[in-house]
Amino acid sequence: MLNFTKWVGTVTSVIGAFILALGFVVSGYSLFIIGSGAWFLVGYKTRDKAMLTLNAFFLAADFIGIFNAIM
Repeated sequence: MLNFTKWVGTVTSVIGAFILALGFVVSGYSLFIIGSGAWFLVGYKTRDKAMLTLNAFFLAADFIGIFNAIM
């Protein structure tokens, strides 16, 4: 299950980056939220504090980005 979560995080983050670069802001940040959330879970499950911290901040930035995009 952990390997699946890693791939979900990777695929959604990569696709989100390209979607955002193409100007589809809400869709891009939505995919980033899924990706960061997946990697946050991986960090939690593996007790990797650096990964957990990084993706907690990425999640916060993603939520700020999507909030700004819809406001």
